[in-house]
Amino acid sequence: MRTIEAALGLLIIVAALALALGAARLLAPVPPTGLGVTLALIGWGATVAADGMTGRALRKEDRAAAQSWRAVFYLLLALTLAASLPLVVDLLNLATVAGFPVGYYMAAQGLLILMAILAFRAATSLDALDRAAAPAHEDD
Repeated sequence: MRTIEAALGLLIIVAALALALGAARLLAPVPPTGLGVTLALIGWGATVAADGMTGRALRKEDRAAAQSWRAVFYLLLALTLAASLPLVVDLLNLATVAGFPVGYYMAAQGLLILMAILAFRAATSLDALDRAAAPAHEDD
């Protein structure tokens, strides 16, 4: 199942590149996408692929590879958020929360909050992989 997830991530990346280059218009009438949407799709595809590769490594019980792919997963997720969110601020500004446009709020404060949550989640997840990979020490 994890191989399918990794392949799906690669297909999402290819689809995003096809949308960006206009090749998708040959198959269906698709409006052109902006840079923010393209980066978001590429980042999402890479994140899904990295998560699939993490699962494959865990199934094979290769803890070192699993930890590397999990770190890549969190790095790609952070880069996707940091690169694509500011580029889609205009789209997010269509909605308002407490009188402020959502795009303004996400660019000003939301991205910082998301990055802090993501950093703590990554640290917790990678620590759990470290504990699972460490041999059990027996006290004599």
